[in-house]
Amino acid sequence: MSSCEILDLAKRLFYEVEQNDFPMLRNVIGRAYYSAFHKTQEIAVNKYSWPEKTNIKGGMHEKLYSRLDNHDLTDFEKRKTVAQIKSDLIRLKKKRVNADYYLNISVTKLDADYCIRTAEQVNERLDRI
Repeated sequence: MSSCEILDLAKRLFYEVEQNDFPMLRNVIGRAYYSAFHKTQEIAVNKYSWPEKTNIKGGMHEKLYSRLDNHDLTDFEKRKTVAQIKSDLIRLKKKRVNADYYLNISVTKLDADYCIRTAEQVNERLDRI
């Protein structure tokens, strides 16, 4: 399964979801985040082999963010793009954590749409570096 297939699934679910189908909206948010996460992981690890910073406390997500901080790009625009990708991922992860763990926090179709659009932007930015 590819990151694009995960994003396609998020989009299909989004277009089929009812306005107040909160479990499905939460699922869309999670799929959008993970599509961006996996695509970024693929580029950072497989294409560029950016190393993790040492002594990272946290799981796979924190390790990926450390790779984005530890790149070897010299082009200013590409460096800015990588910083934006990291910011987008952190925002998406926060939305995903809220959707998965904090059931008292409401999610809306607008939240799900934001996550899909942000994941698409991450993919576009990754294609530019």
